[in-house]
Amino acid sequence: MGSSEKQRGRRALGAMVVVFVVLCVFYNFATPLFEGSDEGPHYNFVDYLASHGALPDLDNKYVRAIAETRQLPILEQEPGTLGHEITQPPLYYAAGAALIFWIDRSDFAQIHKTADIKSHGLVNYHTPAEMAFPPTGTVLAVRLVRLLSTALGALMVVLSYAIASLLFKRMDVALLTAAITAFNPKFIHLSSVITNDIAVACMVTLALWVAANIMVDTRADARRFALRAAMLGACAGLAGLSKYSGMAVFAPAGVALLWYVVQHRRTLPLLQTLALGVLACAIGFAAITGWFFVYNLVRYGHPLAWAQVQAANTMTMRGSPLPLSDVIASIPMLMRTYWGIFGDGIQAPPDFDAPQWVILVVASVGLVVALVRRQLPKESILLVISGAATLVAFFSWMRQYGVTDNSRLISPIAVTVSAFCAAGLLAWLPAKLRTGSTYILGALAAGWAVFIPTVALLPNYQPPVYLTPEQESALPSQGRMLFENGIELLSASLRTNRIDAGGMADLTLYWRATRPITVPYAMVLEAFDDQEHSLGRISTGGYLGRQFMIPEWQPGRALRIDYHLPISAPQQTMASIFVGWYEQHPPNRLVHVAETSGVSAQVGRVKVRGALPPEKTPAQRVTASLGDVIQLEGYTACGDKLSLFWRSTGTPGRDYTVFVHALDEQGHVIGQSDAPVTYPTLFWGAGEQVIDDHLIDRLAGARALRLGMYAPDTGERLIASKPDGSAWDDNVVRIDLQPQADCR
Repeated sequence: MGSSEKQRGRRALGAMVVVFVVLCVFYNFATPLFEGSDEGPHYNFVDYLASHGALPDLDNKYVRAIAETRQLPILEQEPGTLGHEITQPPLYYAAGAALIFWIDRSDFAQIHKTADIKSHGLVNYHTPAEMAFPPTGTVLAVRLVRLLSTALGALMVVLSYAIASLLFKRMDVALLTAAITAFNPKFIHLSSVITNDIAVACMVTLALWVAANIMVDTRADARRFALRAAMLGACAGLAGLSKYSGMAVFAPAGVALLWYVVQHRRTLPLLQTLALGVLACAIGFAAITGWFFVYNLVRYGHPLAWAQVQAANTMTMRGSPLPLSDVIASIPMLMRTYWGIFGDGIQAPPDFDAPQWVILVVASVGLVVALVRRQLPKESILLVISGAATLVAFFSWMRQYGVTDNSRLISPIAVTVSAFCAAGLLAWLPAKLRTGSTYILGALAAGWAVFIPTVALLPNYQPPVYLTPEQESALPSQGRMLFENGIELLSASLRTNRIDAGGMADLTLYWRATRPITVPYAMVLEAFDDQEHSLGRISTGGYLGRQFMIPEWQPGRALRIDYHLPISAPQQTMASIFVGWYEQHPPNRLVHVAETSGVSAQVGRVKVRGALPPEKTPAQRVTASLGDVIQLEGYTACGDKLSLFWRSTGTPGRDYTVFVHALDEQGHVIGQSDAPVTYPTLFWGAGEQVIDDHLIDRLAGARALRLGMYAPDTGERLIASKPDGSAWDDNVVRIDLQPQADCR
């Protein structure tokens, strides 16, 4: 790259970093305090170091309680309360402590309120105290530590640009790498909450930058090489002091050292130079982390205090290692967490995944094309090895511990993914269009990053909005359901009664707490077909749509909450949706509907569009019209079973009931059926065939039928018409029955 091109790239990078920081501040304030993944325990570690100036005891009662009960114990949330994150290496937390030690944080218990430890001490919505300006106390402390995450994220954006510049030697790839990193909504979220995941990602990326400099160094200078190797070891130490998984960076570090000595083997002695580099790297690493390993070894008998680390994670330990097939099956969700899941249970709507998957596929194919054309630099092997080492370490942990299928645990892989996505996307374009396209793609990515919080973060963190007395009085009084936990379902409605398979059923439920709710409950929405097969299920984990906790509800006041239930079915079917509650604490007791043995209430039915079953032909053809969009095509009679064949030419606006009278030779009624269609007419679509079965006593001896449809609430019959358009008397279709054929 020329000097002018470098200057343009740096100016663009500077603008990108400014936008990134602004977005992080936006995400910071869009996410309530302690709503990041394990943000409460992360903050507790920072607070402890700020208060005590010393590392905590990893054998404290909190960790012991986890090891003994295999679940998070309920402890009073006060400053100094220790969580499971205290077994992490201390670099990030010490840096945070240095920022907040001077702040009076005695209001922690009021700010970090919680109903139960299983919800990670989540506040779940923006309180007046946290939104006050200027911030003070714990609020100020949390904001400052979150800004530390932002600074680390910004440094990582700069480093991703620098690494791509060194390895690919192209400004367009470097800028797009930085843009993909900076404007990934998940990365912005990690950079705007308290978590050491952003610290280890930044430190690993810093080490990769040093490694890249070593690989592209054209000077055969052993002293210079040793100095850079020591810097590489020091950066690896910073990564290890951020999180133990950061030590996977030794794999690409080794590649960089070996690459250098092989490149300069004609000038420098290979084995001696390699040994010098390895020794210098080890010295750099020991200088940063040696004290910590010695401390752990002396105090806990292991350089990583591994027994304490395992004890703190016992509640997620699997009974047996996760099978490889299950690991592979988790990859799609793991990939989705790379861009669309923020914190515990917060996610972008699944519909927004499509653009991300398209970009990923296009980039992957482009990368293969570039590889075949030998357009990828050999030095990019550094990123391949780095990503592979991170994944190996992660999947080894994932096989042993549950609740780990989240990309935040592989955040160091970000620069690898971004660089290869950038190279793959640009491989599709001619050289003269690449720079301009980079700016366009970067701007689109920035817009996407602005848009995501409006559909993922902000809607989920709104405080409870209660209905006015007038709004509550307008709710229907029929169909209300009281659960034994004191929560009453006032009303339910569906936005639409037709969805595509794999789509979302959008429900609105109106709730009211009839008494103070002191126990956290989880609510379940589940859809079943007519054979009681589950088609979709969500559990709110104790708060509705992750908006707020049940114990926050004000007794006696009605509130509206929207839900989105994904439903899948192999073919077109009807789905009945039920709602129920269970206690969030073990043994997770089901909550019954008051004064019944039932544990759920039906809140709606929805038609899941899909492949239609094969059409059938009636034994006897009959033509008649009922109303504007329903036609009778014929019937099949077999013993006392009558099957009516209907055809919908449109979409009926409501449900109708079918009546059938069986008549003898004198025209007397000898049997009848009066029942709604099993597949309600409200859900019929244009062109559908519907077979409606009725059991009628003495049908085999009948000589004629009279039938029709009517509205069950008014009794008004649909207009029944003959093929010539004339009306049937009393809107009743009369059919002379043909002798039944053998229907065995």
